[in-house]
Amino acid sequence: HPKLEPILRKTHGVVLFQEQVIEMAMVIAGFTPGEADHLRRVMSSRKREDEMQGLGRLFIRKAVERGVEKKVAKTIYSYMESYASYGFCEAHAAAFGITAYKTAYLVRHYPAAFYAAILNCGPMGYYSANSICTEARRRGLIILPLDIHQSGARFRVEGGGIRIGLSQVKNIREEVVEQILQSRPFESFDDYLRRTRINRRVTEHLILSGAFKSLERNRRKLLWLLLGQSPPAELEDFSILEKLQWEQKTLGIAVGGHLMSYYRDGLREYVLTVAGAKAGRSGARVWIAGMPIGIHRPPTRSGKTVVFLSLEDETGLIDVTVFPQTYQTYGHILFNSNSVPLLIQGRLQRRGEGVSMIAERLRPLTVS
Repeated sequence: HPKLEPILRKTHGVVLFQEQVIEMAMVIAGFTPGEADHLRRVMSSRKREDEMQGLGRLFIRKAVERGVEKKVAKTIYSYMESYASYGFCEAHAAAFGITAYKTAYLVRHYPAAFYAAILNCGPMGYYSANSICTEARRRGLIILPLDIHQSGARFRVEGGGIRIGLSQVKNIREEVVEQILQSRPFESFDDYLRRTRINRRVTEHLILSGAFKSLERNRRKLLWLLLGQSPPAELEDFSILEKLQWEQKTLGIAVGGHLMSYYRDGLREYVLTVAGAKAGRSGARVWIAGMPIGIHRPPTRSGKTVVFLSLEDETGLIDVTVFPQTYQTYGHILFNSNSVPLLIQGRLQRRGEGVSMIAERLRPLTVS
């Protein structure tokens, strides 16, 4: 219909935005702005089918009264009805578009400042601090460890890298962070204990996160000193993997690199990286190991439980769907993983450039 041309020109004839539905109802059927917005709201709700049918009959009747052929009015309404159920607010689309453009610019030209800012706003959205740091590393940035002398209160840019802030330590309060900042530098770990009087649990977290490396590299030795005991002369420090695991628990970030890179050598050849899996064909059955990210089970129309998550390793992320039959068998593993890596077998599903996985078997990853 010629009256639709100015409304749909910018979207090439496709009803895409909710505002277009409102304009079409006003121009074709003579709805008032309030009536048109009510139609838009009803169309957006799947639970109001009867009301939508009634509004459809009203739309067609009023359109015919305004000289639109009945067949044409029905066709127009069918297009509106089809698109409005997932149509998007144009103002929101514009805001997201501008945000995406600015984000791309910042990532390209000021990546360290961008990721530091994102980390300081956390927790936010879907991704953990560790996932954001992993992505920053993939873009060539260095994540500088927590340091009792070098770290500020928050994440900050330092020499082109990102220095972890003291506030990232588990259970640490703002006043404790300020006490550390005001009391440093410390001549030794004993000097820290004498002059700060910070509770043992927070100090333990600082030790396990590697904050005292500039004073003493052996974290196990520091734990003995914290307990007021003299450590044995040959006290062995934690292994690299143990240090990463403790950093993950106390900071939410494995500072020395992604945990999966240290599991990789102990995995069977058939266990693919995320990048390797994404190169596979659609329908292929593969094994992938990684850290579970963002596990959630949204409500479904059927009432059955479907779980969505991402699996992350040192090469990237892949979305995983766990359908009811698989969930009944392995659900207890998913929601009791406690940041333990998972080994998942499933089928790859390719849609355009995107690759995801339908899970079939899950188990905690253990590597001797």
